[in-house]
Amino acid sequence: MPQFIFYACPTGPLAQQLATYFERTQRSCGPNAAHAYMPHCTLTGFFEQCRLPS
Repeated sequence: MPQFIFYACPTGPLAQQLATYFERTQRSCGPNAAHAYMPHCTLTGFFEQCRLPS
């Protein structure tokens, strides 16, 4: 059964500021694990879809 997770991701000016920050840190410090993921806040742990009886 597939697992799901909910993330809140920034948009607008905050997203742009974070993108600029990530670009600068990657250039000055090199890539790291944080550069592989979009900026986000995890809202839930992993969960599975609930199947209702027919």
